[in-house]
Amino acid sequence: TYDSFLKAGLSVAHNIENADIDVYIHKVCKQQLSKKQIHDAGLQANKIQYFYISDIFKIPDFLEKYQIIILSAGNGVCYRFFKEYHQHFLNKAQRPIVIGVFPGVIFGDTASINARLNSDILLCYSTNDTQIATQLAALNNNHVDIINYGLPSERLSVNTQAVDNIYFIDQVRIPYRYEEREYVINQLIKLAQKYPDRTVYIKTRIAKNEKTVHQDKFSYQSILHKHNPLPSNLKIIHEDIRDSIRKMDICLSFSSTVSFEAIQHNIPSFVISDFGIAKEYENITFLGSDILINFNQFIENIDNLPQINQVWKESNLHITNEKYQLNKSINLALSNIVPYKPEDILCGRAFCCKSQLSFKSRFIRKTKKFFRNPSRFFIDSKLFEK
Repeated sequence: TYDSFLKAGLSVAHNIENADIDVYIHKVCKQQLSKKQIHDAGLQANKIQYFYISDIFKIPDFLEKYQIIILSAGNGVCYRFFKEYHQHFLNKAQRPIVIGVFPGVIFGDTASINARLNSDILLCYSTNDTQIATQLAALNNNHVDIINYGLPSERLSVNTQAVDNIYFIDQVRIPYRYEEREYVINQLIKLAQKYPDRTVYIKTRIAKNEKTVHQDKFSYQSILHKHNPLPSNLKIIHEDIRDSIRKMDICLSFSSTVSFEAIQHNIPSFVISDFGIAKEYENITFLGSDILINFNQFIENIDNLPQINQVWKESNLHITNEKYQLNKSINLALSNIVPYKPEDILCGRAFCCKSQLSFKSRFIRKTKKFFRNPSRFFIDSKLFEK
């Protein structure tokens, strides 16, 4: 989600020594970030500049005034950025270095890694992702400096002695179906009823009337309204995730990055497996973690829950935030900039000049997109057809 990209990029920026930070957001549509999401990121709305990714290359000396670009964006935007960035700085001795970051844990997703391999520095959040990125870079003869950086999140003071506050973390479209979300609500009600001395929080992404791009078709708020009366110890909240982490004693989710942040802070974290292990729930990576659990097991054994598998933890989550290594790599990259050459081959789709689809296939695809989302169609036309 867009707030995840923003927070990840800012977290890295704040770890760069003596950095003055400007924030630019690739414009997708109206209300892609809510006022509260901007506030929670520590920013003022009037300090953020929106733009189309292609337009920044038309402004004379715009990029040249920076030493470092932190690219925290979606895969498609990354591909388009590197294609134009390479052309813009072709044969130039100096240019800003690019640091590629992910919005959260990517579970070894090769498409996300390939989209950022043209960076000068790539920050990975786990040993597993680092190994995959290193292998892909070698395959493409790419000289990106890959750092096993750790999740770019703030280290907070937490209390993990009690088991009073149980947090369920809402995710965008996971699960997606109404029946699944209603099942989750029923189980959380059952949990609250069984343990009246403990508080069960449903941590939503956005407040009830808050507007942002990523909306769930079936929100937990709307489903809860059909269940009255509710247990007094079941609460739905929307707060800064940092405040939630400070208060939570147990974290429960389907696959949220918040689970990893909880693990970083030694908070017991569990992944719901009631609907199976599948790509649509993004929980395949948790096989072998010993924290996959169904609601019934969780409810019946809340005082005797399993411990996380330490081997899995070390492979999938790098706990230490490598601030020192980041600044060392930045200084090295700034002093050893290699000019781009016409014969360079960029990784992934960034080197492609045109689609390989037939005219008929492209026409059908674009026609469907036009009728499905006209405004999005014209925005993408502006970006792709240049």
